[in-house]
Amino acid sequence: MRVPTVRANDIVVVGAGPVGLWTAIQLKKRYAGANIVIYERHEVYQRFHVLRLDHWSLLLYGAFNRQPWEQAFYQDVTGKSVGRVRLAFSRSLYIRTNDLETALRAYASHEGLTLVNRKISSAAEVQALHPGCTMFVAADGAHSVLRQELLGSDAVTRHDLQRVVELKFETVGEPRRLSLRQLWQLNRRLPFTVTEHVGRKKGEATPVTLRLLVDRATYDALPEMSFKSPLSLGHTGLPASIRDSVTAYLEFREAELRTAAIPNSSRLSKLPLHLYAAKNFAVLHGSRAWFLVGDAAMGVPYFRSLNCGMLLGSRLAMLVGRNGGLEPKKLPKLVARFERRRAVHVAVEFNIARAKDGVLNLFKSVRAAVASAHP
Repeated sequence: MRVPTVRANDIVVVGAGPVGLWTAIQLKKRYAGANIVIYERHEVYQRFHVLRLDHWSLLLYGAFNRQPWEQAFYQDVTGKSVGRVRLAFSRSLYIRTNDLETALRAYASHEGLTLVNRKISSAAEVQALHPGCTMFVAADGAHSVLRQELLGSDAVTRHDLQRVVELKFETVGEPRRLSLRQLWQLNRRLPFTVTEHVGRKKGEATPVTLRLLVDRATYDALPEMSFKSPLSLGHTGLPASIRDSVTAYLEFREAELRTAAIPNSSRLSKLPLHLYAAKNFAVLHGSRAWFLVGDAAMGVPYFRSLNCGMLLGSRLAMLVGRNGGLEPKKLPKLVARFERRRAVHVAVEFNIARAKDGVLNLFKSVRAAVASAHP
């Protein structure tokens, strides 16, 4: 595949997940004269889980150009116009990752961004492909090889919070969720604390996510099962406590809401919930500047990673727009400005996550106390 020509004032983004695409779109809006090239190793997006998207993550620091495709993106993703999203800025929605990815790819195409399907294995590789480019963005995920190359093997500070098993499935018809009273009843019956998240209906199907907070012993006894390689409920390697809890939840939900999971739609995965942040979000690498966004920069749980990444991408684009160009002599100022925002961004997101984790731990304590008092 022919490598697109990139000039000194243009931008290369590595990683075309939702945050990488959103960042590239915002950079184009803030720095309209730039040609922006995005590298992505997968032709088809690999994740299909449900994400929470806050309206204000689309708005804060964001740029708007009132083009028809901008309106189409907001309508497709939120079901509302840009104006109505602004009026409902405190609202949020749940959306499938691949649906958001599809909408962002269409948005990026209309903005004139170039998407290249090619695996990038190092900063040196992509810099060699674009020797005249001065600004690069790493959006290559939580296991970023670019972050490790640029910042070293000790680039990340990590704090563990919870261990989670997730059940994802779909139901037919309008979105319905268990009430707080019903969730409390369910939590009293099961050996694990559970939460439920219901997504936005698409076609005839509505995505639902169940989260079970499990202890270390149960988590370690689970077979490998990730978002990319989930297991079915019938897998023989599942501990009985997990299989029985999931089955009890599905039966309870069907009895209470009169809605059942679509056959063969259930998928199980496990993940640790933790906080982490790179020690730098921006670095000068020779005569080039590298910026980290999304999970390459930091990760936060409880449906915050997408929103955190989008806000960081929008903020980077805003700073680029104010920088007056990307000539080598102007890059140190841009790097310093983005680094100054790092401490605030990390502190805010970590405090939000820790507050949510504190509420969850309090609920677990109350649940345990009630279970002891009323066995």
